[in-house]
Amino acid sequence: GTRPAAAPAKGPRVAFRLVEDGGKGGGPGEGPDVEQLPAPAETGERKTLPVRREVLLDETMISHVSPTRLGEDLSRFGLSITLTAEGGKRMEEASRRWPLRRVAVVVDGVVLVAAVINPGVSEQLVIDLGEEAAHSDLTGRLHAAAFALPEGPSPPAP
Repeated sequence: GTRPAAAPAKGPRVAFRLVEDGGKGGGPGEGPDVEQLPAPAETGERKTLPVRREVLLDETMISHVSPTRLGEDLSRFGLSITLTAEGGKRMEEASRRWPLRRVAVVVDGVVLVAAVINPGVSEQLVIDLGEEAAHSDLTGRLHAAAFALPEGPSPPAP
């Protein structure tokens, strides 16, 4: 077989993208700038989610990901994300432009979680994942995608 002269460009492994719940130019989740992505199905929710193609943040703007516990009795699981200075600026701008809109955290083309942007957020994000322990694996999946080693040949040994 033959190989193409250049591999097709890949998008980011991790992308923060606006959820499109309707608005100008069509019904919910329609339009040329929107695509349906696979999403976790919960009771009464869709199995796909309409998200804008525009990437607000990518994995290069994440500096730390860790699990956290939320609530007075610490019964809820959370995902703590620290952004770089550039990521913080972009998230702060997004929170001003689209307050209380949902943002999907997309990993390898699949919606990991969608959360509301609270006004004024910047470099430190906390996403409430709920009370189910099964949600705690989302932290590992996001961490693995955000901090994956680059593809390609290994550097030569010293």
